[in-house]
Amino acid sequence: MLGKAIHGLLVIAIPLVIISGLKRSAMLAAAITVGYLFLAFYILGKLNDALLFWLQGAYIGFLISLIVFASIYFYNVYRFLGYETKIAEILRGQKEIQLSLATFFAGFIEGVSGFGIPPAVVAPLIYSTGTPAVLAVCSVMIGHTWAVPFASMGVPTAVLARLSEVDTFILSSTTGIYMSFSLAIIVIVVSRILSMPFTTAILYSLLSFLIYPIAVLLGPLTGSVTGIILFAISLFKTFGIRKSLNILSKLKPYLLLTTILMTSSLFGLRGLKVSAFLIALTGIFVQFSSRNKGIVPFRNAIKMAWKPSLAIILFASAAEMAGKGGFMYSLARMVSLILGKYYLFAVPVVGAVGAYFTGSNTTSNIVFAKLQESYANLIGYDEISLLALQNTGGGIGSMTSPSKIAVGSSTIGENNIESEVLRKVIRMLPVVILPQILTAIVLGVL
Repeated sequence: MLGKAIHGLLVIAIPLVIISGLKRSAMLAAAITVGYLFLAFYILGKLNDALLFWLQGAYIGFLISLIVFASIYFYNVYRFLGYETKIAEILRGQKEIQLSLATFFAGFIEGVSGFGIPPAVVAPLIYSTGTPAVLAVCSVMIGHTWAVPFASMGVPTAVLARLSEVDTFILSSTTGIYMSFSLAIIVIVVSRILSMPFTTAILYSLLSFLIYPIAVLLGPLTGSVTGIILFAISLFKTFGIRKSLNILSKLKPYLLLTTILMTSSLFGLRGLKVSAFLIALTGIFVQFSSRNKGIVPFRNAIKMAWKPSLAIILFASAAEMAGKGGFMYSLARMVSLILGKYYLFAVPVVGAVGAYFTGSNTTSNIVFAKLQESYANLIGYDEISLLALQNTGGGIGSMTSPSKIAVGSSTIGENNIESEVLRKVIRMLPVVILPQILTAIVLGVL
């Protein structure tokens, strides 16, 4: 058992060291991790099993990468048709709604796109209101994290669910329920950063609990649907009906996509393949209905998606090999023997630390999925609840992602503020993740 536990520990350590310590790409880290696992199986005399597990994991990763590509293609269609520029022109300088921009609108953008796009899109809008650059980037880095588990229509959660062999919809719903408490705190924290009126902060914080029923009904669509509903409410409150409808009209492609996916979900048509197909088909429809048939969106999607897609395929295969090879079970058994049920309280922190070191909630979920699943089984704890804590922790921890901070800083032309932004968001991380730790404690006691 000790030998396999060491292999499991190294499977976690290798990508963390390569990505965070050596500053190398996730794709390289994934490839080296897979290579190490083949070596471990060879040492154990089970190389044939390794190939089978690798193929099974690669297939899961391929299905996930289909959604990644489809979501990035759709985003590029949106940009190509000029919608992003139009909404930026309308929202630029609107100081009254900067709180909802940093939280609800950024969350909506995360839900429909992901991949560091919210800081790139929203930080410049808040900066245009006269907010200092550091605070503009900080507000978005913190503000969008509640929706990170639902990025690209739920990719991080789908990854976690598929690798742990649990229901994606139920895990998404549970994640959304747990995240409602942190979203309320996020709104308060961001309101202090942006010096917004306290009454507005309290109102929006209370409205944040709408995520609860939305999560129960719509699962993976929680981020996009909650974000757009709360953003629309803030618009109507601030500008009235006419101007609000004008702003929302610039989001028509995404509203259409969300409606299609909602309808599909309510009729029971769910899953990675269904979602990827509908996202891609809607993107093609939106582009061709505009009579603009250029290949730029498709070409840009390939350019943006191939590296993260390949990394996901490799990491998913590594996770499957480590899980079915018994490495993560052995490591989880060691953890349970040493820490018992106390490790449960640290699960959200583990997810957050993983997101910091790897720069991604998706990668954090891949790295820790099998460990958390095995630990839950060993201590007799509900898998969904424990995995949801991993998911929320990873989402919140992504506020410290250096790559996202770099993107947000560069889009407002301030590349020298990254370290200051990182220091500020790290100070806020314990406040935002505290509700998840308390949730873990309460669930552990019950």
